[in-house]
Amino acid sequence: HKGHRAILGIVTDISDIRHAQRQLEESAVQLEQKNIALSQILTRIEEEKLEIAHRVTSNAERTLLPSLRQLRNGASPSQLRHIDLLERSVHHLTSQFGSTPDAALAILSPKELDICNRIRSGMSNKDIAEAFGVSLRTIETHRNNIRKKLDISNKKVNLASHLHLLG
Repeated sequence: HKGHRAILGIVTDISDIRHAQRQLEESAVQLEQKNIALSQILTRIEEEKLEIAHRVTSNAERTLLPSLRQLRNGASPSQLRHIDLLERSVHHLTSQFGSTPDAALAILSPKELDICNRIRSGMSNKDIAEAFGVSLRTIETHRNNIRKKLDISNKKVNLASHLHLLG
């Protein structure tokens, strides 16, 4: 103390920290390589998805639509409405192929979706009821349920127009 010099030193072994740093750097490089690989895979999946969509659209237009056009010959007015609905459905399906369905329509049952397609195509409640072999009241109930699910009940919104907006 008196007149003596003292040196205080603290020595810390940082070899563990340096080792952890090197491991972290290696992990970062590996992660970057994996991200690049995943990005390439996703790009390829999107390309394949577009190829499939193109093939489905092409096949539908080449095989289904000509057959539907042939059915028109000698078809009754009721049958023509069904053929029109089928043609519109084919066009709608092929134009929407690969895209995610509208969330609003995703909550509808398959029967309700079928009714929506028929409403969209201009069929009356009576025509829809006849097509399904059910009463007019049953179709009206389905329409009310559809309006509730689409959150347009008790609103002055035309269901057919609303369905056209949704796609």
